[in-house]
Amino acid sequence: MLALTLFSILSLLSEEIKMDEVIKMLSEITNGEAVIVTDVGQHQMMTARYYQYNKTKKNLTY
Repeated sequence: MLALTLFSILSLLSEEIKMDEVIKMLSEITNGEAVIVTDVGQHQMMTARYYQYNKTKKNLTY
């Protein structure tokens, strides 16, 4: 449900959805309290850069 809402909001803002915009908006919606799970690589780096974590140990990589 959250992903669909996030996608809908970003779709209205522009034709192209950029990864950093999605991560920033997800950070705002969750108030930095979500546990983020990423694969190794670009997703991991973008999440670490743009998600505003409130606590440590909230970014899991598999």
